[in-house]
Amino acid sequence: MRIASGLVFGVAFSAVAAETVTLHHRVLGQDGSSSPFTVRGTVDVDNALALRSSASAAVYSQGESLQSDIRHILERAAREPQSLYQVALERAHDTGEAQWPVSSVKLCHLRTGASDVVRLHIDQRTGSPFALDYFLLSTPHDGACPPVSAQSTATPLSNTTVVLRLPSRSPSPLLRTPPPMTAEGTPVPKEAERSFLQKYWPYIVGFLVIQFVLGSSPPEENPEGGAAPPAPAK
Repeated sequence: MRIASGLVFGVAFSAVAAETVTLHHRVLGQDGSSSPFTVRGTVDVDNALALRSSASAAVYSQGESLQSDIRHILERAAREPQSLYQVALERAHDTGEAQWPVSSVKLCHLRTGASDVVRLHIDQRTGSPFALDYFLLSTPHDGACPPVSAQSTATPLSNTTVVLRLPSRSPSPLLRTPPPMTAEGTPVPKEAERSFLQKYWPYIVGFLVIQFVLGSSPPEENPEGGAAPPAPAK
């Protein structure tokens, strides 16, 4: 019975040790209209290697119609620079486009974007992708569209890099101890700061008493009963 359970576990683990996810793309117009999603490519993910942050955990293969799609998209970019180019991630358990995670960039940036990056966020327990980020390496920091005359000498989107990213843990916040509250639910007022004399008067009084006692001691007598002679002058 134990052997059978181990075999079932091994088969189940091997079934999820690798998977293929599909990337789709489309244009979302400035007026809210959208073209249908088409296949941009597929990514073969080795879940075990993904959990170890291995660079070889993901292998990207572009779709057959990608270059044809890009030509049509660039023609539209000249007319609608402010439209959005969208990349979506289709996972194995998704039942429709509404469930696909989507990442977008301005359509105008594709004219000069030869290199792009698809970052897939993976589940830290299974190694399966669950979300994505998409960006072009040539996008300026201010996000402004390049001039209409600008055009990359390389084929747009011809150098795609797919990276896998495990969730990162943010540092724990430093929490302050809540102030003490009264029975009415209001903060207990802070005690007023005491002055120097209020803090140290017992020590000052004790010091003065000791000085008074030492100062009032009777002079030392000699063995014959008289007062001790004064010390000779040096």
